[in-house]
Amino acid sequence: MQSDEMMDVDMAISPSMICGHRGAAERFPENTFAAFEGAREMGAGWVETDIQMLADGELVLFHDEKLGRTSEGEAILSTLTWPEVQHLDMGSWKAPEFTGETLVRMADLLAWQQTVADTPSVIWEMKLSLDDPDSRVKEAADRVANLLSGVAPHRHVLTSFHRRFIKAVRHLIPDIPMALASVEFPDDWLTFCQQYQLQALHLDGTLLDESQVRRVKDAGLALRCYTINDPELADRLFDWGVDMIFTDSPDIFI
Repeated sequence: MQSDEMMDVDMAISPSMICGHRGAAERFPENTFAAFEGAREMGAGWVETDIQMLADGELVLFHDEKLGRTSEGEAILSTLTWPEVQHLDMGSWKAPEFTGETLVRMADLLAWQQTVADTPSVIWEMKLSLDDPDSRVKEAADRVANLLSGVAPHRHVLTSFHRRFIKAVRHLIPDIPMALASVEFPDDWLTFCQQYQLQALHLDGTLLDESQVRRVKDAGLALRCYTINDPELADRLFDWGVDMIFTDSPDIFI
């Protein structure tokens, strides 16, 4: 049975304020179609996912730098090609019933969103290493921009912790809403967001205080917080003015 606190949160929020983190990562293997479908069935208005670029330039949805935690294998993902990874098992680590879930490409999730009814909007987070050369960052920007060109802007947000990527991609897809992701509250958040015409910040909701939230909102930016699974914390963040939370369990809040 839900607690009174959970019920209060459920009554106060809408699906558009809830983003399924890597799909619905508590109950399903993250960043798989099972997780995205799970979030859709739970009624999440948005899902968040991670983009990585393979050695052949293919864009796939995977969080870690290396295989192993959520998949078979142990190689560094960026050294592999699509034919080498497309049949890897991405589901059995979570539970036997998910055996056979495979790696999802960015293009595949876009096709799912466009062809399946009532799919959530998508927040795309580009993963790159700070050590990546500018040539790789530029290639990633070009490939992401190519896939997002022509999509409905209101159904997509592109974000990254990697500032060189943001700088490289921003002018390529000026109509797509973008956000700067950060763990700590960045000192130059307003200057950077204004310079690159970003509409939002994505921050660790466990590290924020109310005054920081007010500053972001007073500047006219959206504020979305990760990864919030505690209804009491979610309630507090929404009271402060946070626009959206990323959660592993959308069904707790909807």
